[in-house]
Amino acid sequence: MLSLPILTTQLYSRRSVDDINNLARLCDKSGLEYIESSWFQVKQENLKEGKVQLNLVKTLYQSQFGYTGVIEEIMRTLEKWTDEVLLFGFLDEELQDFYQHFYGFTGWMHFADLSFKRKMFFLDTRFLVMGCLWDVPIYANVQRHFSRHTYIKGLQDDAMLFKGAIERNQTSLGDPDKQHKTIAQWVEEFNKFDSSSFETKVDEFIENKMEVQRLEDLERDILHKILTLYYGLKGGFIYREIEDTIPAGYESKEKRDGKDIDDNYLDLLFESDQKQIQQWLESSGEAAYWMFSTKKSEHFIKKLIYILFEKIDLNNDDQIPLLLEFFMVLEEFGLEGADDLVFFDEEKGGFVWDEGKLVSLRPSDQDDGAKTEPEDTPPPKELTVG
Repeated sequence: MLSLPILTTQLYSRRSVDDINNLARLCDKSGLEYIESSWFQVKQENLKEGKVQLNLVKTLYQSQFGYTGVIEEIMRTLEKWTDEVLLFGFLDEELQDFYQHFYGFTGWMHFADLSFKRKMFFLDTRFLVMGCLWDVPIYANVQRHFSRHTYIKGLQDDAMLFKGAIERNQTSLGDPDKQHKTIAQWVEEFNKFDSSSFETKVDEFIENKMEVQRLEDLERDILHKILTLYYGLKGGFIYREIEDTIPAGYESKEKRDGKDIDDNYLDLLFESDQKQIQQWLESSGEAAYWMFSTKKSEHFIKKLIYILFEKIDLNNDDQIPLLLEFFMVLEEFGLEGADDLVFFDEEKGGFVWDEGKLVSLRPSDQDDGAKTEPEDTPPPKELTVG
């Protein structure tokens, strides 16, 4: 929650500290929160009036306690009066800054509530860079958009659309006389960059890329925020990290059985039918990432593999390639020998389990005591069955 003085500071970038404090006090005392009917009385020529600005600041401040339709109307009106470019050339420079900042700050504060068209606009224009200058948690506010989804396909589609918007962003970042690139060009450089691990790619790019080091400190901070958001969208981390995504029935089962999240996850997988197993396999790459990122114990992974041994139909041509891909990902994440658990037996003319390797993987009671401290993080809803 931002205080009135902090909010006023963000909107009046040219004012002194004393002016900001006086404006904040005046806004608190005299500012009136707009409702739709009162905003409709405001005309374009009224934007020059101090009371309109104070009322807008008060409205933005109050909107932190609950989003209302007047925010949508104010943004729509400002777009209409500027032919949707949000450049207020009919005002003096200080007021141009104020209204541009007001529009941008409002949009980032309420990103999850914006229309999809506005969300794309904020990601592929100068407002992305501007947002990174303010005390608004850009990543978290974009993440709130994904917390409202129910299905993995919607999460993936929106993440790719947002990612594409950033890839097209032509806003410049950097001193034209030193190191000058558009956001799109910085993203292109980032995608070419090889890091020691995918987890540290953004930090390594910022710290080790010579072109980035030539940027001013503030510019590097902005680029770091943008690339963190971009990488979160590209890799799906931004929605995988959402912790309140246990599917319907999952929490109630946990309470009923007194089991932890991991045990319930395995129970649900074991109880699944063939259709549900197929659905799980289609998101098994996500499951592998979840196990890796939350540091699941070997005991957990072995149990999961034994459940797959019981449930997978090796004669099912739809399941086999997905299972092989899942084991390949586990191998990449460090489970040695995982990609050899299933192989093609020429004599039998089909895929079979390597039962010798399965025996070596058999979970034991000792495994439970030896496991590292896994994060008790629920799986994203797309990784569950039932």
